[in-house]
Amino acid sequence: MANSTRRKSSGLAEYKRIEGDLRKQIQEGLWPLGSMIPSRRDLASQYFVSLLTIGRAVEPLLADGTLRSDDRRGTFVAGANTANGKMESPSMVASAALGGKSPVSNVGMVAYIARDDFPEQLIVHTIEHVLSTKGDRVSLFNRYRGAGKVPAELIDEIDIALSSDINALIIICLDRDVAQTDAVLSDARLNNLPVVCILAGEIQRQISHVFYDNRSGGYQAMQHLMEHHHERYTIVSPFTATWTAERIAGVRSAAAHARVSEGNINLITGDGKPWRVLDDPRPMAYRATKSAIEAGWVPTGGIVGISDGVARGVIDAAAEIGLRPGIHYAIIGYDDGLEARDCDLTSVRPPMEAMAREATRLLYDHARGLDMSLQIRLNGHVIQRGSSRLLASVSPVFRP
Repeated sequence: MANSTRRKSSGLAEYKRIEGDLRKQIQEGLWPLGSMIPSRRDLASQYFVSLLTIGRAVEPLLADGTLRSDDRRGTFVAGANTANGKMESPSMVASAALGGKSPVSNVGMVAYIARDDFPEQLIVHTIEHVLSTKGDRVSLFNRYRGAGKVPAELIDEIDIALSSDINALIIICLDRDVAQTDAVLSDARLNNLPVVCILAGEIQRQISHVFYDNRSGGYQAMQHLMEHHHERYTIVSPFTATWTAERIAGVRSAAAHARVSEGNINLITGDGKPWRVLDDPRPMAYRATKSAIEAGWVPTGGIVGISDGVARGVIDAAAEIGLRPGIHYAIIGYDDGLEARDCDLTSVRPPMEAMAREATRLLYDHARGLDMSLQIRLNGHVIQRGSSRLLASVSPVFRP
């Protein structure tokens, strides 16, 4: 993280200093290969300089291949740190992004797509759009079996896809804990096909995958809440999973960087059971929040719901004692599903379109015989709505 201490120097020395600092952070692995760096606006805020100064600092890194910029998506680390300390561009940068003749013709997609799974639907639609512009055919193998029904096993659906007439495969698995997905991929017989995964987190397996940085999402959520200088903050996570732990770690990291005392951060876990895809997070969060209120906790300050459904459960429980979001407390969720917009909930939006496009890029590189083990780490961004805009300073009234 860039040093947020205000510096008085400016001009040439300032932008050169920032350029050197960015290079150092990339070489030290703070931003791994394929990860998206903070936006220029965020960097300008961190370094207390103008956007023009940040632009002058970033331009040399773009020119020498250390970074690459994608229109409307962000700037990514595109260079690999070598033994002599220099940055070299990997094959994914050298390849023509999506140009030229398609190296595949029939792509299979294994996914879990229910009617209300907005993020997954958007990913699938984006992939279909990109592939169709190249003349490729897409076959969807949907693990969804209807509301309330147990989804088809991931490995079974992969086997069905591989037994069909496809010559490339995209696996979209955001509904499972990443450790479970990693175990399935180790058992799958992928038959040396070009395969790319879109996952809920990073895996160590040598397979190309794109994932959303949950830790960064937690950091952004807490940063957003801290802009309003609340005295106390609460994290609500009524179940456990790899991605919840990463989001909580990001929240705590942002708090530590801002020197918010650990004693000013409350964690509500409820039963703390492992997350399952058929679980409804809203009633789980409602019960956990209601129990916390009965034990003396009052929903005030800044609240992080570990998902949109969790945030809505908190809102439900707080409403029973007359407390409303955006008035008595600020709250933010994750995933920015349709329900977030419906209830005016601020949410951290995953980069769904970017994940889809990067996965397609990797698939084409793979099919061309280029690097087959790349990892692309992407950051989301905060969509601010009424739930985190405190309209007035209102003292909450607690009515047990």
